[in-house]
Amino acid sequence: MGFLAAYLTVGGFTVLNKLLASKGPLVFTKAELGNGVCTDEEECRLRTEMVNKVADASLISVAYDGGEAKVTVQYVNRGLTQGFMVNEIGMYVRDPDTEEDVLYCYATFGQTPDWISPETTAIYIRKYEIITIVDRVETVQVLVSPTGMVTYDQLDQAVRAATENTGGIVATIPFTIEPREWVDSGSTGTYQKYADVRQEDVLAKSVPLIILDQESLQTAYEAGVCATPESFDGYVRLTSRDIPEADISGTIYMLGKAYSGGGGGSYDLLPATDTRLGGIKVGSGLKFKTDGTTSVNSEVVSEEVLQYATAEDQEFQEMIDEVFTPEAAENEAAPEPETTGA
Repeated sequence: MGFLAAYLTVGGFTVLNKLLASKGPLVFTKAELGNGVCTDEEECRLRTEMVNKVADASLISVAYDGGEAKVTVQYVNRGLTQGFMVNEIGMYVRDPDTEEDVLYCYATFGQTPDWISPETTAIYIRKYEIITIVDRVETVQVLVSPTGMVTYDQLDQAVRAATENTGGIVATIPFTIEPREWVDSGSTGTYQKYADVRQEDVLAKSVPLIILDQESLQTAYEAGVCATPESFDGYVRLTSRDIPEADISGTIYMLGKAYSGGGGGSYDLLPATDTRLGGIKVGSGLKFKTDGTTSVNSEVVSEEVLQYATAEDQEFQEMIDEVFTPEAAENEAAPEPETTGA
């Protein structure tokens, strides 16, 4: 995402002066996204609408301090059938005299727009925080979107809850796939190309969640990379309509199966590794009681562990065995009575 420059428009300045005189509230009413380009500051300030509007966005919140307001604009690509480059954002306010919406702030990414993928790739949420001048108005308000619209923070909480309900993230796998690594499956389906990301501790019963790096989004969209990978024992498989023309990079989060306490359900405890907590199997040298108490099997330890001891350690053990033999212990416990001369 490039640098976002925000300009108070001439129309916005007019509304601001009206509100300073009437001491009324500055009310942000709506936001829009577009892919038009306007880089000249004077032209940006003279705008009354978007160069090329593509979609409506949502106003989420406003923070007002020291003559400036930070307005949060959010867009969800739900229902978007064709991706687009966000190059302009417009925020509108209510004119206190006409009750009409006036373009108050025009923001532009210049030559570095932000790419929005269609819903068929994945559900994306973009949150833009735009700072604009509000001078000395007494109150700044936003007409927040309907309650049915999920916010960025609410979605983040939902994702965290979902990972907890699936047993959590059991592995994190950064990856980069070069164009030459994609293979033609020879199938007749939509996604005929595939590439495997190999990881020894991946299990087929785990659930993979893929997050692409931002610089790979456009390449993945153009190639038709599927947003839902498959997991197998030892690897994760990504599929695509065509072979991407450049590297695809990102992170795969492996989620464990769901756990249901009491009354059914299942829980898959993954094996422990050097970098992951998990289950272990009991080998020789340990024993368990029925209540779960663990203790060391001394017989196994004395026979198997001592063979790996150093010469000095073994000599020390032989000395201990000689001193604390059963015969020596009896002599130590029952010394001979002392005798006295007649």
